[in-house]
Amino acid sequence: MCQRSSMMRAAAGAMVFPGGALGDEDEQLAQRVDTPTTEALTRRLNSPLAVAYAVAGCREMTEEVGLGPVELLTHRGAVIRRETTWSDVVASTGVLWPVHSLVYLAHWITPAERLHRFDTRFFVVEVSDSAESPDGDEIVDTCWTTPSRALRSVEEGQWTMLTPTLRVLTWLAQRHDTSDALASARHREVTPIQPRVVHRDGVDIVEVPEPGL
Repeated sequence: MCQRSSMMRAAAGAMVFPGGALGDEDEQLAQRVDTPTTEALTRRLNSPLAVAYAVAGCREMTEEVGLGPVELLTHRGAVIRRETTWSDVVASTGVLWPVHSLVYLAHWITPAERLHRFDTRFFVVEVSDSAESPDGDEIVDTCWTTPSRALRSVEEGQWTMLTPTLRVLTWLAQRHDTSDALASARHREVTPIQPRVVHRDGVDIVEVPEPGL
């Protein structure tokens, strides 16, 4: 889990998963992904941007928390400082993120009533329990935890989270282990989920349409 900086415009201080906006470079790097993976992701997400979404997820995981192939991690600082680009790094090392290992889990769209809106795809992936490190800009802290423990931290008021993060963690907490989570994600039907905000008794309530995640 990652803690967003309190200076961020959206979800300031919230605990989130690594992730971010899709960029032009992600679409360019997606062209390097092998044909079987490209075809499989495109079918699964039903989108021409499917591979770019997966690349963006991997890229953000490397940039924000320092997880990814060591050949790419070596250049993380230089990319963040804009001394080079991931396209140049991938071209020089011949190494790309293993996007084939990502499993599509969910698609959330921000309620229309919100000022800052996102159209977000969630993936699950198995990674080693390695030494993550925040980028110190968007992300100020990171930690390894279990879904149940993360949810408990929210209940106890230690963490704040957005609704999609809570729902994904709740789904993960119902799985037996990582293998079960990956297998379940592979076989679940993904449909876009767009909650709505209802103003009731002076309070904004986020209503998630059934069945939700």
